[in-house]
Amino acid sequence: MRIFIASSSELNQERKDLQLLLYRNKIEPVVWEDIDHSIGTDRFQTRINEEHLLTSDFVVFMIKSKLGQFTLEEFEEAYKSLGSKIEGMLIYFFEFDKNIVHGDELFKILSLENFLRKEGKYPQKVKDFRDLENHFLEKIKHLKPSISNESTKTLETEVLEQKTPINQIKRICIYTAQPLNTSIKFDIGVIKNQFNKFDIELHNKILNEDSLLEHYEFDLCFIFTKTNGGKIIIEDEYFIQKSILLEELLEIIDEDKVILILDDNIEDSKIEIKILENESQIKKLLSSIIYKELKLEKGNYKFHKLYTELPDLIDTKNFSQFVGRNTDIENLVKKISSLKNENKILTIKGSGGIGKTTLVSKVVNEFAHRGKFKDGIKFVQCEFIKDYEDFEHKISMSFDMTNAINFRTQLKEQINQVDSDRLIILDNVETILHLENTDKIKEFIKYISNFSTIVITSREKLNEDFEFVYELRELTTDEAEELFLKCYELKKYDNKFLRTEILENMLNNNPLAIKLVTSNLHKNKNLENLKDELESDFFDLTSKEIETIFEKESDLNIERTKSLFNSINYSYLRLSEKEKLALELLSLFPDGIHFENFKIFYNEKGNNHEINKTLIKRKKDNFSDKDLKYLEDKSIIVNTNERINLQSIIGRFADYKFQNKENKEKIEYYKKAYLYNAFILDLIEDPKIKKSLSSHIFDYNKNNFLNA
Repeated sequence: MRIFIASSSELNQERKDLQLLLYRNKIEPVVWEDIDHSIGTDRFQTRINEEHLLTSDFVVFMIKSKLGQFTLEEFEEAYKSLGSKIEGMLIYFFEFDKNIVHGDELFKILSLENFLRKEGKYPQKVKDFRDLENHFLEKIKHLKPSISNESTKTLETEVLEQKTPINQIKRICIYTAQPLNTSIKFDIGVIKNQFNKFDIELHNKILNEDSLLEHYEFDLCFIFTKTNGGKIIIEDEYFIQKSILLEELLEIIDEDKVILILDDNIEDSKIEIKILENESQIKKLLSSIIYKELKLEKGNYKFHKLYTELPDLIDTKNFSQFVGRNTDIENLVKKISSLKNENKILTIKGSGGIGKTTLVSKVVNEFAHRGKFKDGIKFVQCEFIKDYEDFEHKISMSFDMTNAINFRTQLKEQINQVDSDRLIILDNVETILHLENTDKIKEFIKYISNFSTIVITSREKLNEDFEFVYELRELTTDEAEELFLKCYELKKYDNKFLRTEILENMLNNNPLAIKLVTSNLHKNKNLENLKDELESDFFDLTSKEIETIFEKESDLNIERTKSLFNSINYSYLRLSEKEKLALELLSLFPDGIHFENFKIFYNEKGNNHEINKTLIKRKKDNFSDKDLKYLEDKSIIVNTNERINLQSIIGRFADYKFQNKENKEKIEYYKKAYLYNAFILDLIEDPKIKKSLSSHIFDYNKNNFLNA
């Protein structure tokens, strides 16, 4: 038996309950997650797979107080196209308080009820899911007389109760627990390597109640998790640890399909539990199961992981030095998850170098790791946006609508507000809050929040009603010490001196300042000598120079302490001449530049370039992979998927240093930058290059062109 389920978004839990009821009873549900996705006259056939709908035994619609853009006219068209062909259409209207529903929405619901009655499809009024369940079971019994009274309660048949034969196991799922607030980690690479020679599809999902509902789709499932006080650890909807009884787990799963693997046994267990404590035991167990019990055949292996692709500007390797902020991560996951229902945007506000971009990237990676935001995760760098039109174009890229004549109109026509499951991160927004048409920019941000979840990082607030502000605190001294020791090994040290004199007084617990300073320390550095050096070098960069570097209106709220800006200078003074030049030249490419292209740019020794003749005399003076790694390790540059650029504040510093060069020297490098950008533009205009690729290259180098 096959049942198609559609529900409005507010009935998410009821939809899950119905799915679970069907799965438990060996019935295949076909789920269209939100009926209010826009059943339109022009797109209905493409939005719903007609084969799934028409081959279902029943279609169950669940509606409460929301229909979104689902209108009476659209339902009429949908019904004419498909409704009359479906044998069993069950439409449930849940009770709700009509006094709290908007008049237009209430009118649509009542009109829909009236239309259905005219067509002879009488909707069933229900109070709750239990009411729906009772009616549904009775309806199944009435329409399928071959099912006995007893089997109607369970909706099972003798055939469906049979376990999948061992030689027919083709689809296996690995469930792994990984809550944010625990240290539980399972190496999926070790696990999947045990299966990679066999003719199977191997899937990997995070262990939570939602994902467990899908385990019926597989022939066999392995659950890897740990115990807590005799309970089993899974994740809740906010990726936080949730402990459930074994009996609760057994209510969700079909134990014949599941192999449960824990770190400890559970008393009076009704299911066999495999006890494993390390990777060696995991390998041994899986090998035994694969070869002795499953007897899988060797052949074509495929691995599928539920995952949303990250934007190019987020590179997970940059999280290697991330420490602390566990509470911030948990809070932001909860807030981002709720934004869609609250009709608000989230602003992560904090001073420069405090780690706003890194934190939001880390949080977004957790969503991606769990397959959230299936319509895409986009990252918009706002620092170099020139005006409103430029901002709108950047946003249109996030919706793949760069060719739209009227972006707002096309957005409204093509993206349904309820349907959209997209996340857009707007980074360094303070820089666009001081452009002309600021009010228009803010209004546009509010407008696009109807079609996407919006998270921004900024040194200042938008000060709008549609904004929720999350004030990012400074690192605690404990976190600052952890970061310092992660970046620099100290075997014997005065704990109080490090925490008070270095971290609190000199570096202000600023994470970027800590990374810059520690990356320049020699082995076994004496902390008192370090303090003397910092105090000496911190006077090298005057307050007047800082004011010159950060003179823009958007810089007013920058944290003007020695901790950060003098840390940049401290690191700069310890670079070689070659490394200083590389840092300064990167300021010519605000959008960043691919590493291999930068090497060519830096190392090019044309006859017309007098500077290169004198500066780069020997091969060892060329910029190399080793030099890149050195600057990256010093936190001077950011390497994101081989595209290198400068962190915002360091970029300002580098540009200041470049502008202080002799005019003749600057002109030579401007010429080189111009020639490089001209080459990229010629590449874009090459007829052999696809238009979509040309557009992509242009958009990701636009500010480089303007800067040249």
